[in-house]
Amino acid sequence: HGELSRIARLRRDSPALQRGLQLNLNLKGDEAAFYRVYEHAGTNQTALVLLNKGDTQKRMQLSDYLQTGTWRDAFSGERIQVGASLEIDVPAHGVRVLFFDQALTRADLRVRLAESMARKDR
Repeated sequence: HGELSRIARLRRDSPALQRGLQLNLNLKGDEAAFYRVYEHAGTNQTALVLLNKGDTQKRMQLSDYLQTGTWRDAFSGERIQVGASLEIDVPAHGVRVLFFDQALTRADLRVRLAESMARKDR
């Protein structure tokens, strides 16, 4: 119950988790990785959500569409420098959420975001 309350509070306090456009990065097996992107009226926040539905901790690796820069662990507040790739441990039956509190600048990510917005507006 404590974990669900913690996630509910996080969602309540995050515009990206509440209203952001979802861009899937990896959805296979017991793992899921996706962005929730919110950019509106001067507010920029991207959440990178990493889910592990497996029975053991997993080290997840990402490089496709990965925004470089300083991300913030949503639960601990720890600053994480992200370069061309990211390796991060996700607990069994758990979630990690990282926030990027700036506008996204990676070109291929911006294109994919624009394509998703166009589909959403149809």
